[in-house]
Amino acid sequence: NLFCLYGNIVRIKLLTAKEGSVMIQMFDKLQADQALSSLNGLRVASNEVAIIYSKHPNIGDSNPVIVDSNGSYDSSNPNPICKDYTLSPCNRFSKQNILIYKHFYPPSSVIFFSNVSPTSTELTLTNLFSDLEAEKPIAVKFFQTSSPKKTGLIEFSSVENATLAIFLANNQRVDGYTIHLSFSASKLNSSEK
Repeated sequence: NLFCLYGNIVRIKLLTAKEGSVMIQMFDKLQADQALSSLNGLRVASNEVAIIYSKHPNIGDSNPVIVDSNGSYDSSNPNPICKDYTLSPCNRFSKQNILIYKHFYPPSSVIFFSNVSPTSTELTLTNLFSDLEAEKPIAVKFFQTSSPKKTGLIEFSSVENATLAIFLANNQRVDGYTIHLSFSASKLNSSEK
């Protein structure tokens, strides 16, 4: 959920010999560079994220479980060590000829949200984070747009709490819509709602 903010994920492999470690293959080097520079050293749930480049150029065939375009995969293997996300709807940067690198922002206490149901409210979003055991936002602001889907900003008390909120809630289904979260360069005055 954090790495997909900086590019498309091809595969993720759990490293069984190194507890708490994974290999993540990004779509290209620019996306991998952006993820490393933005996320290395970041604190998530009191743990520091440590990212290094692998000596392997890609994740080889490890009998990956394919995550399909609906976000589903074959559950006959309850604990796969490798998943292929090539077709995953969580990969946001799939359109050709768009400025995919325009909205890469470093971690901040303010999160941009999009693809939220027209019926969702501040309470809906607050409950989403509370239900996932993340900190309650200190401010939520909806933007006025012509789209029926809602967008806006959410502020948390710290970068670490905002990061955990994205880690837990990004790409979750809320009122029938898949919420998209990312760090924002915008500031949100917590006194404004």
